[in-house]
Amino acid sequence: MIKNLKTWKTIIQFIITVLTAIISSFFVQSCMGKKSTPSLPATLYSVSQSPRPMKDVRYLVVHCTATRPSQHVTVADVDRWHRARHFCMIGYHWLIDRDGNIQPGRPEQYAGAHVKHFNDHAIGICYEGGVAEDGKTPMDTRTEAQKTALEHLLQVLHAQYPKATLHGHREFANKACPSFDCHEYDYVFDS
Repeated sequence: MIKNLKTWKTIIQFIITVLTAIISSFFVQSCMGKKSTPSLPATLYSVSQSPRPMKDVRYLVVHCTATRPSQHVTVADVDRWHRARHFCMIGYHWLIDRDGNIQPGRPEQYAGAHVKHFNDHAIGICYEGGVAEDGKTPMDTRTEAQKTALEHLLQVLHAQYPKATLHGHREFANKACPSFDCHEYDYVFDS
């Protein structure tokens, strides 16, 4: 018998995710324009439009969800927010939660929806957090687990896209995002 409430919650969330993906898989074909199953759960796709193919990757762009430290955010949450803004699916390619789990978002073969005018050449990486408890003040809320996970993900992406350069969202837009100087990870690109 499972006594740990966190374990029960994890099991229930997994079952819901699997059932939702199975039920929703019938709708994927309209968005993707083909009958193959995508590498992302079907619930992350909208039937309103198809994503554009990614071109050569030139930028790795770090973002934050702009959420409070006490607020838990999932890929499904961000996907819902982005579809409400008429995106086909979640705009980021990767989401790092507070526990340091790296979760896939939009498949990398598709252009993102996270940095206007540069999406066709940019991989979007987003971490959960980025504002103080007031919900407005930009703040580096990364946990140690998130910092480690971001370093690991950047190492993997740099190996995959060696010509891509690292940037914070604020380098492309008048925003505080990602609420820290992502160039603290430049050493990953020097090796």
